[in-house]
Amino acid sequence: MKIEELFAHPIGEVNIDYDNEKLIKSIENRTDDIQNNQTWQCEVVTSFQNPELNNQIFSEHSELLLQIQEAGNNFIEQVGWKLDDYFVEDFWFNVYANEHWQEQHHHGTHDFCGIYYVTPDVTPTIFMNPNDYSFHSRYNRTKKTAFTRQDYQSLSQPGKLVLFPGYMMHYVPYKSSSHINYIQRRMTIAVNFGKDDARMKKVLDIKKGV
Repeated sequence: MKIEELFAHPIGEVNIDYDNEKLIKSIENRTDDIQNNQTWQCEVVTSFQNPELNNQIFSEHSELLLQIQEAGNNFIEQVGWKLDDYFVEDFWFNVYANEHWQEQHHHGTHDFCGIYYVTPDVTPTIFMNPNDYSFHSRYNRTKKTAFTRQDYQSLSQPGKLVLFPGYMMHYVPYKSSSHINYIQRRMTIAVNFGKDDARMKKVLDIKKGV
């Protein structure tokens, strides 16, 4: 019998060469400026929904954003989704303390997104199979095939960028539901890609002192 593996969902991983120690210092120096507007369930220091703060911080790290942007365009070109150039349209940092976690979520209508890992951590980001909402989730998982896989796990390694479709649910597991020993601070940069280059232009203008 011939069985086709159809309708794949892409996740890409690439390493970026960047000075993460400098990035860590920039973020740590600005955490007191955070306005906590997020409604997430988890405890996290995040610059999400602080666009002016993010513009200021990442103007010091525009080269990182440009490398992420290039990697994102390479990702969708290889996947076959690229019709036009994409830009880093939104970006923010997340800092989690010990026993960190984050609930399942997706990035809405954004075509694709990315997570850049700044610090090492034993905790994976878990991406859920978008097909798992269907009746297939009732079946025994002991037979490992492309059709029974529930998730994909990406470990936090400094310099790693993971790219994924905006519709893909993902989370960081809570300690009570995992054997993982949470002992480290977790710092990540999240980005959304889109067709609007206004934020990137703003960041580059700030860097130039415009």
